[in-house]
Amino acid sequence: MMIKSLSSEVLDVPMGEHFESPIWDDGDERLLWVDIFRGEVHAYLPGSALHRVTQVGSEVGAVGLARSGELVLAVRAGFVLLTERTQVVQPLALPLKQTPEVRMNDGACDARGRFWAGSMAYDAIPGRGTLYCLRSDGTLTVAIDSVTISNGIAWDPTWRLCYYIDSATGCVDAFEFDLEEGRLGARQTVIDLRGFPYEPDGLTVDADGAIWVALWDGSEVQRYSPSGELLARVRLPVSRVTSCTFGGRTLQQLYITTSRFGLDAAALISQPLAGSVFVVDAAVQGLPAQRFGTTSNAANSERNVC
Repeated sequence: MMIKSLSSEVLDVPMGEHFESPIWDDGDERLLWVDIFRGEVHAYLPGSALHRVTQVGSEVGAVGLARSGELVLAVRAGFVLLTERTQVVQPLALPLKQTPEVRMNDGACDARGRFWAGSMAYDAIPGRGTLYCLRSDGTLTVAIDSVTISNGIAWDPTWRLCYYIDSATGCVDAFEFDLEEGRLGARQTVIDLRGFPYEPDGLTVDADGAIWVALWDGSEVQRYSPSGELLARVRLPVSRVTSCTFGGRTLQQLYITTSRFGLDAAALISQPLAGSVFVVDAAVQGLPAQRFGTTSNAANSERNVC
C-alpha cells in the first residue's frame, strides 16, 4: 500500500520553548496548547490575530476543557482548574506536591468527564512515572504505575480501546477500555517503533479510527491503521515533534506542536522553525475533545474567550 505524504504550514503564532498538548475547543473555535517549562497556556483563534498567553505559575504538561467552562491542567504537582478570565488556579489533586523530582506530563479527557494524565521524572529515571485518572468527583486513582515517560493518551471512536504511550518503551499500546467504569483492561502493542532513532510522543485518533503519532526526534507525524500499518506521514522541518490534534469547524485540520528544548546551537541554526505550531489539511475528520467534570456545573458557567 502506498504511504500518503502530507504537507504542513506554519501557524502564525510566536515560537515557544517546549509546546505540547494541543486541543481544539469546539465551543469557542480556538486552539489551546501549553509551553511546559514556561508555565504557559496558549489560546489562538485561527484566522485572526487573537493569541492569548496565560501564566499559571507552574510548569504545565497538559491542558483540557472542563464542562464548567474552565480549563483543567496537569501542572508540575498535579491537577488544577484554571479560570482564564481571572487567572485563578484552583487545586484539585496534587499527588506530586512532596515529590519535586517528578512532574506531570501529557493528558486527555474521556467521554465520562475523567481527566487522564501521567508523570515522569525530570531525569527520566525508569519507572518513576505514573498514569493517573482524575474523576469528576475529585477522586484520583492510579491507572498504571512504574511508567517512565507518560505521554500521549487517546481513545478509538467506539471507546472500547485506549491508546497510550510510555515514550521510553518506543511503542504505542492499546488497552481494552471500560468507559462506564473508567478501567483499563488487557494491554497489547499496536505500533512498535523500537530500534528507530526517535520516540513516540503525543497522539490523536481520527474518526476512521486511525492513530496519528508525533515523533520526538523524528521530524514527522505518522498515521497508522488500528492494526499498526503505516498509512501516511507528515514531514516537518524540525526534529522535536511533540503532539497533534484535529481542529477547525470540520475537524479536518491537524495541528502539530513542536519543541526547541534541548537542541544545541547548531541544531537551532539548522531548524529555525523549532518550537513552532504547524497545521495540515488532513482530508480526514478528527474526533471532538471531551470535557472534564459533570454537566451539573455547566449551567452557571461563562464561555471562555481568547
